[in-house]
Amino acid sequence: MLEHAELIVPLVIIALIGPFAFIWATWDHDILRQLPALPGPLDRGSKEFKIRCAISRWVRHGWGARERMLQPCPRVTVQTKFFILDQEITSVRAALGASSKDITAVPLMFPQILCGHLLVQLLGNSHFPTRVDTMVWKRLHVTQLRRIEVDEELNCLMALISKVFTPEGIEFTVQTDLFDEDAVVWQSSLYFLIPHTIPAKMAIPTKGPSNPIDPKILAEAMDQPSQRYPLSCTQERLADFDKGGAVDVEQLSVFSTPEPRATFLWMAAAALSTIESNHGSNISYPIACHCSLETPLRELPRLPALHCDVFAKAEASKGLLGFTVALDTKPVVIGYLRSVGWKYQEEETVVDV
Repeated sequence: MLEHAELIVPLVIIALIGPFAFIWATWDHDILRQLPALPGPLDRGSKEFKIRCAISRWVRHGWGARERMLQPCPRVTVQTKFFILDQEITSVRAALGASSKDITAVPLMFPQILCGHLLVQLLGNSHFPTRVDTMVWKRLHVTQLRRIEVDEELNCLMALISKVFTPEGIEFTVQTDLFDEDAVVWQSSLYFLIPHTIPAKMAIPTKGPSNPIDPKILAEAMDQPSQRYPLSCTQERLADFDKGGAVDVEQLSVFSTPEPRATFLWMAAAALSTIESNHGSNISYPIACHCSLETPLRELPRLPALHCDVFAKAEASKGLLGFTVALDTKPVVIGYLRSVGWKYQEEETVVDV
């Protein structure tokens, strides 16, 4: 014992100085703050869960993981105050090529982007039953009942609400609600798919959104003459998108920051930003948007030359816009944006979509 007495003092000093050195290194130093393992002031506690998601490929496997996969869906929830940092919304605006005008309202897709840190915390939760790296983001449905001001105080609740065995694999649904003191004002449902062989007798057909549109009306809208808009997808814009809070759950890594790519969420948000600029006056609150990924991301280049075709159908009581994000002639994301046809408050014209 006495032979190692001279080591006690250095160890005590290291134990005392270590926490302070960690805080200093991670607080406000750009170089160290970029390391994936070190949190920073704007991190909101998500880097620990990014590591959990990244290592889930080694932790959530084997017979135990298989049994958890077949068990009923666990109830995993994350709740926080919803607030917008100027840096985040500015980064997202730049990423989508939106106008630099003063931002007074929250566009439709922004909450989904800004809540990326919550999604990481949910997927990194120890009760989430499967590895994250095999998940594919397949569909997204968003409903907004009224205009949301940028400085408005709201609560955010994100929950894993269902697990369904479909012909393609196991589908998980994550629902996000923004609500004030009275009711929910914004809601999204995002659907992740885990490729898995499902016996035909167990497979359930994929369900549509909770407030579906008449297929005939949608088909009529998609038959209308379209207008084509280019979507500028550059390295700088994708990097700004990640700075705004977006997370590519299919590329989470412990040791490095993956090169940004055009994700499903970026393409959907870019398409709606284009619709905002050119067709926003055709849609009024409450609004609903549904979109799905038609081409796997692995089949696309990181910086694809995308364009968005918008099909407009305006009626007296409601507006309907169909859109397709495509690479050459290959559809990548398809969806629609519409007024849902019932009133929440006095009807407003959409300024930010």
